[in-house]
Amino acid sequence: MTSNGKTPQPTTGDWVVVPREPTDKQRQEIKSWLQFAGGSHDSPTINNIYRAMLAAAPHPTTNGAILGVEELRELSERATGGPWCWEQCGEKCDAPVIGIAYRDDDTDCKNPLSGYLEGYDGDGNEVTYYRETIAYEVQDCDGASASANAAFIVAAVNFIRSNLTPTTKG
Repeated sequence: MTSNGKTPQPTTGDWVVVPREPTDKQRQEIKSWLQFAGGSHDSPTINNIYRAMLAAAPHPTTNGAILGVEELRELSERATGGPWCWEQCGEKCDAPVIGIAYRDDDTDCKNPLSGYLEGYDGDGNEVTYYRETIAYEVQDCDGASASANAAFIVAAVNFIRSNLTPTTKG
């Protein structure tokens, strides 16, 4: 807490990534501290302390903080794969949905489509797609067009992902 009584908000540099479950080393550190403090140091206690710590930590995606590259990469890796596309659905073609789709002739699903999926080809024939994932149905919000929202979401996700350098694992 600062001298004015307010809790400072973290900046991107104040964050570290920790596993959802404690590692063996983290368990040992908690156990050592509990032994020193004279408390119970069994596995359920250690797990509950760790989970309480994670639950109490501020979350940059919900407190208004601007996310950095690493936070965007982490969110991207947890979200539906991509690239994403969108199309109009519904009886009046007024219910845009976002997801992953492939042309029907891409039987191995090697080339996911991105952007807007046309419902008809240049000759007026209906175009069919294989839809692997429907991630979201977009609705009108605050007077903004659902179609404009869907187009923006898809463009933003695809742009961000194309500009993130993949992490090397291993």
